[in-house]
Amino acid sequence: MIQASLSGRLGKDPRAIETKTGTPMVSVSVAVDVSSYKGESTVWVSVTAFGKGAEILGTHVKGDTIAASGRLEMSHWTPEDGVERESWTLIADHIHSARTVRQGGGHGGKGRRKADPPADGSPPSEPAPNQDEGRPFDDDIPF
Repeated sequence: MIQASLSGRLGKDPRAIETKTGTPMVSVSVAVDVSSYKGESTVWVSVTAFGKGAEILGTHVKGDTIAASGRLEMSHWTPEDGVERESWTLIADHIHSARTVRQGGGHGGKGRRKADPPADGSPPSEPAPNQDEGRPFDDDIPF
């Protein structure tokens, strides 16, 4: 078994399905940027979540950035053209929003929560107090 973490952008809106036993399930393709000595490339990974994780993943839309961790599986198949293909699926234990501001100043989606709870059902942690409150920002910004 391979445990993995990834972050990337949703290529489509998530697809919600209910399993035969009634468990909520959501699946979506995620574009993950990968660097190697040959340069940059994009790998498409299907992310599937169940239960609470499915609820969290289902609040996202095409273009949103997410981070997910869980069990990574590879599938092989041969379509009609006879060329064997492979695909990756991450069965997510944890889903985290990584929403960013989009062009035009807006945030992705309407009416969304500020922070998503952990997919494993554990209570969300309290934010750390801002110790720099009231002090000017003195770091150089590289962009």
